[in-house]
Amino acid sequence: MNRPRAFTLIELLVVIAVMAVLIGLVAPSLASARRTALATQASSAARTLMQSYTVYSNDYKGNVIPGYLPSLTNGRPLTIRDQWGNEFSGPLAERWVYRLAPYFDYGWGGATHVNRRTELLRQQQDLLNEGGPNLWAYYVSVFPSFGINYRYVGGNFTNDAEIRQNHHVTRIDQPTRPDHLIVFASARFWDAQPGQPLGPIVEGFHRVEPPPLGATFHETDTPPTFGCVHPRYEGKALTSFMDGHVGLLKPSEIVDRTWWSDPAARKGDPNWQP
Repeated sequence: MNRPRAFTLIELLVVIAVMAVLIGLVAPSLASARRTALATQASSAARTLMQSYTVYSNDYKGNVIPGYLPSLTNGRPLTIRDQWGNEFSGPLAERWVYRLAPYFDYGWGGATHVNRRTELLRQQQDLLNEGGPNLWAYYVSVFPSFGINYRYVGGNFTNDAEIRQNHHVTRIDQPTRPDHLIVFASARFWDAQPGQPLGPIVEGFHRVEPPPLGATFHETDTPPTFGCVHPRYEGKALTSFMDGHVGLLKPSEIVDRTWWSDPAARKGDPNWQP
């Protein structure tokens, strides 16, 4: 009677070795495909964000959304409303996020909170239970995936000295090179609540600014070291430009001030300083 032939130990080891080689060949491709998918999702959200930014400008006769506003405007408190109609003043209204939100119908996941920041969206009910709409609005407005170039696009109206320098663009048709002026960029900052210790670094922050001249990016650095810009897509930062297009910039490009300010672009000076 013929018995089925079993694999020998050598044959099993050969099969295991072949499988290990195949996994080693496939794994990098899968990781690369995942990174590409994340960049694609972020690019789509960034385009939606810029479309909303442009519609806002059209509604305001060509004026762009201010990067940051003071709590009082013409002596009256600045206010915003969330998606449930709750009214807020103070820092929640000063940031750009809720002022632009009606233009993408508060669709956070398709415009401002992508990739790892979608974790926040899944925590919505927990945050509402913990601190009500105010806590939810705090996290949404402080930690979007993209930060705005608040100093040079729209302007930081909480800093009178900066505003008087008039280095910021206020109109969508104002930039010398709209295809070269950063409006939003992928950002990061520490997770934190007011009065609480800094938590872990998260992939999101509502503002970005030019890194110091000559700066280099290191993942282990603190977020402000590189202007809170985070080159997380194959070592590049996802950026949106005033003409509406979206692209990727290397850290060596991000330190070039002509990408950040219209005065630098007019002069062609990558080392421009206000």
